Amino acid sequence: GLTLYDNQNNSGSITVTNTGIIENVELAINGLKHSNPQDLVFILSPPSGSGILLSANSKISNYQNNFSFMFSNKASSGNYLYNTANGGLCNIVNKTTNYRFNNNTLTYSFDHLFNNSITGVWTFYANDTDITSSGSLDSWKLILTYSNTDEGSSE
Repeated sequence: GLTLYDNQNNSGSITVTNTGIIENVELAINGLKHSNPQDLVFILSPPSGSGILLSANSKISNYQNNFSFMFSNKASSGNYLYNTANGGLCNIVNKTTNYRFNNNTLTYSFDHLFNNSITGVWTFYANDTDITSSGSLDSWKLILTYSNTDEGSSE
């Protein structure tokens, strides 16, 4: 889980020791609890390539406490966080012109990660941009589909 403290950068990391070439990336957020989810910014920082701005201060029209969703390029066209249902897949909205992180330019797609190595530290940031409310998420899950470079098999 991850506690979302007021007006702070909150993060968790996963170290991937497997070797392989990325074919697909998805990120699931399970059990989001926050009184103002539109205050949140979600970023994935991969070991190689630019960070990905998953969501920045997005209203979620179907939001209810204990909300779960997954950022995925397999989401239906037109399905975004602001209109996804609990447990649904959503695409990433391009808000990169409005938001920077640590003075770095961010991307809005997983595509630039394809054909790169999965090995390294992957960090998920859930930043709360307001001082009036905090929250938590039960868990986050990074789903990496990759080709094993040693054996040529798919994992």
